[in-house]
This record gives sequence, structure tokens and C-alpha cells, in this order.
Amino acid sequence: MATLRHVLYVITTGLLIPVIICLLFLLIKSLMLVGGFFALMLRRTRHRAGIQEVLRLFHDLHRGNRDSVSDDLRGRLHQSCTFAEYVHSLAENRGNNLFQEKILSDFERYGERELEQPRILLRVGPMLGLMGTLIPLAPALSGLAAGNLAMLAENLQVAFSTTVIGLLIGAIGFFSSTVRRRWLREDLANLTYMKDVLQSKETGA
Repeated sequence: MATLRHVLYVITTGLLIPVIICLLFLLIKSLMLVGGFFALMLRRTRHRAGIQEVLRLFHDLHRGNRDSVSDDLRGRLHQSCTFAEYVHSLAENRGNNLFQEKILSDFERYGERELEQPRILLRVGPMLGLMGTLIPLAPALSGLAAGNLAMLAENLQVAFSTTVIGLLIGAIGFFSSTVRRRWLREDLANLTYMKDVLQSKETGA
């Protein structure tokens, strides 16, 4: 039994360095995610007026005030915007209902890919933080039992630091995934409306 305890102790303490390295890596990724999040927010703010104009075009098409929107879409949405690419694809494939359904499915898969990294940070960050908290507790308690307060303080410092970093990574992942999910649902709802308008005009409904 003592041998098993020693093996478990060696394995768990040996995991501390990999856990800290992974936490630092995820911290860097989360900071990069924050930068990308604010860049995306600025782009959406800049293109919000253009999106509203495009929705008005489709609304006019639905009411019968116009026959096409393909030419009017040019210049209203920034060409590098992913949402604009899907809008143009819907307009260019008017009448092809199956392909329009595929375009919406492709956008849903794109949204899932966009949410992968925030979700990983949300779940893995706190897990690694908890591991980084529990692993140093064994040597900390050993130091306390031996009266080595320096060893106790050093290990508790590592435990508390990894806890904070793990929670920070999880908080960034949670905030980013929540807001991005709302943006993606909004874009998907707009694309679905545009697809329905094009299909209703094609069928004469």
C-alpha cells in the first residue's frame, strides 16, 4: 500500500509542470481571443448600418417593391465580412432551394467552429486550474507536518496562482462564447429570413 501511495504521489506531483505550462499556453490563447473578440465587435459595429440596409432591401423584395437584390447588395456590405459572403451566396443562388439550405447549414458549421475555442477555454481552463490547486497541496501538507513553513508557503502560492489563472481563462471563454453565440444566432436568423424571402418570391407566395 505504501508503494502505491508513493507511485500516486510521484505521478501527481510530476503533472504539476505540464499543468502550469498548459495553463500559460491557454492564458496566451485567451488573451489573443480577447483581441479577436474586440476586433470582431468593432467590425460588427461598423457594418451594422449596412446589414440594416440589406434587410430593408429583402423586406422591399418581399413586399413586391423590387424584383431583385443581387445588384443592390454590392457596396452595402464589406466584402471581407463572412456574413456578406453568405448573403451574396443566397442572392446568387436564388431559385436553388436545396443549395440555399446547404448555405445555411454551412453557416451553422462555421458558427460551431467559431465557438470551439471559447468553449475549450471555458471548460479546460478551470479544470487545469483545479489540478494546479490540488497537486501542490500534498507537498504543502508534508511541509506543514515537517514544520517547513517555507515549503508550505511556496506550494500554496503555486496553488492559489493556478486557481486564479484557470478561473480567468474560464471567464474569458464564457464571456466570449456567450456573446459570439448571440451574434451568430442573430446572423443565422437574418440569413434564414433572406432565404425565406427569396424562396417565397420564387414560388410566388
